[in-house]
Amino acid sequence: MKEIRSSRRQHNVPTITDVAAHAGVSPMTVSRVVNGKGSVRPATRASVESAIAALGYAPNAAARALAGGEEIRICLLHTNPSLTYFSDFLVGGLDQASRSNVQLVIEKCEEDGHEAATIERLLQGRIDGIALPPPLSDSPVVLAALEGHGIPVVAV
Repeated sequence: MKEIRSSRRQHNVPTITDVAAHAGVSPMTVSRVVNGKGSVRPATRASVESAIAALGYAPNAAARALAGGEEIRICLLHTNPSLTYFSDFLVGGLDQASRSNVQLVIEKCEEDGHEAATIERLLQGRIDGIALPPPLSDSPVVLAALEGHGIPVVAV
């Protein structure tokens, strides 16, 4: 029988390799079960799910993002009209992003005639959506700069 070396991350957290060894399957099979992709026989799926529960396995979000590039990045584009309002908005955004496995990117956009350049630079990075709190949500210049890029925008 082949000896399987544990590949636990820091703090003794089980990895996909540990789950695979426990279930007697390949790491790719565990990945298919965890991601709900590909065909896996019901008995194999049950074995993997049992191993996941027994080991307390949870996917590593950072590893998933690196492997699949599927992490969503939302930009919170802001100016600073009210520090108290922005602080509450930011805390709420960070809380929701954390619960949704979304990366929140914070970018300042002054209403100084350079809004379009700021937005263009931002869109050249990988951003999947933009949230606009006031007053940017009411700015015709900002809204016009975002129009036609095919990126979801939420104006608050």
